[in-house]
Amino acid sequence: MRPLGADLAPLLLSLLAGAPGAYAASRLLAETRRDAAAGARARVEAEALERKAAELSQTRRRAEEAREQLRALEARLPAGPEVEALLEEVASAARASNLEVLRLRPLPTRREGEYLRRDVELALSGRFHDTYAFLGRIEALDRVVRCPMVRIANSPELDGRLSSEVLLTTYQADGPAGEPVSLAEGRSPR
Repeated sequence: MRPLGADLAPLLLSLLAGAPGAYAASRLLAETRRDAAAGARARVEAEALERKAAELSQTRRRAEEAREQLRALEARLPAGPEVEALLEEVASAARASNLEVLRLRPLPTRREGEYLRRDVELALSGRFHDTYAFLGRIEALDRVVRCPMVRIANSPELDGRLSSEVLLTTYQADGPAGEPVSLAEGRSPR
């Protein structure tokens, strides 16, 4: 692309030279306009590419942050042998909260996507504040444990104590032959 000012001198000379020069001048002017338009389009395309590159960089950074968060969560998922330890921790948390454990029963394991879902059903007896303290202890465990259901009822046969039914859920990453996998690393058991 030629600068517009550099083309003015030949254009003026060709206009002064007469009609054949005028034709050359008009061609030169048209060519200059085409070059200017092409340069403007190239600038717009370059700016668009720079914006896309910046967005891609941000997306890569966010993806890496998401992978780190997933690794941190997976570190809190219990492995197979740890499920028994989880049951003991739940029972200990109930006793430490002054609750009587009426039932502590693991339910069948279910597959949910890349994970094994492990539910534990509890029946407890105690005061409301003790049940609340128990749920706080469950929340503070060093592993991911959800509490999707809590049902508290006044039970006359428990001598003024409340009966509580609690469902706890934890997940375990599952790979070939039951080996844990890291989904953050992109490995998949299937």
